[in-house]
Amino acid sequence: MPWAALMQTLRGALERLGAWWRGGDSAEWLGRSGGERHRSGWRAEDFAAADLTRRGYHILGRNVRVGPGEIDIVAEHHRRLVFVEVRSREEDSPVRPSSTLTREKRRRIIRCGQAYMRRKGLDPAEVPPRYDIAEVYVDATGRPVRCDVIVAGVSDPDDE
Repeated sequence: MPWAALMQTLRGALERLGAWWRGGDSAEWLGRSGGERHRSGWRAEDFAAADLTRRGYHILGRNVRVGPGEIDIVAEHHRRLVFVEVRSREEDSPVRPSSTLTREKRRRIIRCGQAYMRRKGLDPAEVPPRYDIAEVYVDATGRPVRCDVIVAGVSDPDDE
């Protein structure tokens, strides 16, 4: 790639990052131009965040990259720090969204939560974390239609 084209690409990325940082459209920065499956997942996360807010959750962050992965939603709810994993499925699916969480994925969610707390200097004994699951059901077009929240739905598979 020629130098001028590389600089133009970098400049555009930095402008999108700046807009995102100032509260602009995060969808553009996060690369939400992916395939329909990705767009459906992002709509599900947006729907879950709005639903959680209506339920009294205070959203602290979304798509937070820490430790071994990413936390879909970080929130505060009734003076608890809550890490929310968003899972979605079509509403007529015989499989619940939460049933798609493998042991390894549950382990990763908990490790990410622990890494987030370390980064923020929070002691789990003083600020006990909770790991919820937001199950979003979508219609045949991928439009979210319902959200169920499983409070403390993620448990450490090593404790089982």
